Amino acid sequence: RRVLFRSDSSRFGLSLSLGGGEVSLVDLAQVYSVFATGGYRTEPTPFKRIIDDKERVIYDSVSNNGVQVLDQGVAYIISDILSD
Repeated sequence: RRVLFRSDSSRFGLSLSLGGGEVSLVDLAQVYSVFATGGYRTEPTPFKRIIDDKERVIYDSVSNNGVQVLDQGVAYIISDILSD
């Protein structure tokens, strides 16, 4: 079983889709990003790159392809439905 939420969503059941449980904003953003990435789950990062005033790179996030948790076609269909 592929888990999308880090929090324990098993105690909510189907009522979670109707707002019947608490989900953190980071978890929610990560789940919606699965649709945007074609079905791949990646770890969220708050910064892509940090550069100082002399254009030196202080931090550069390592891009990660992630793990496929949803079929690409299903991700496309859900993304298309949500765009309406």
